[in-house]
Amino acid sequence: MVKKYWRKLLAPVIITVLLLIALIWYLLAFLLIATVDYAFNGLNVLFVLFGVLILGGCGVSIFVLWERIKEIGSGEEDDLDQY
Repeated sequence: MVKKYWRKLLAPVIITVLLLIALIWYLLAFLLIATVDYAFNGLNVLFVLFGVLILGGCGVSIFVLWERIKEIGSGEEDDLDQY
C-alpha cells in the first residue's frame, strides 16, 4: 500500500515529523524551566498540565497522520467529495 501512494504520503509525513520535532523541542525547554522552578518553588500544577497538553498534542498529530495514511490507502484522498 505504501509503495503505491508514497508521493501522496510524503507531505503529511514531513509535516507531522516537523511538528513532532517542534513539540518535543518545546517540551524539553519546558521541562528545563520546570525543573529549575521545582528546585526553588516546588511542583506547580500548571507545569504538569502544560506538559501533559504538549504530549497530548504529539499523540493527536500521530493519530491524525495514521488516519490520513488510511484515507489515502482507501482511495478517499479528498473529504470534500462527501459533501
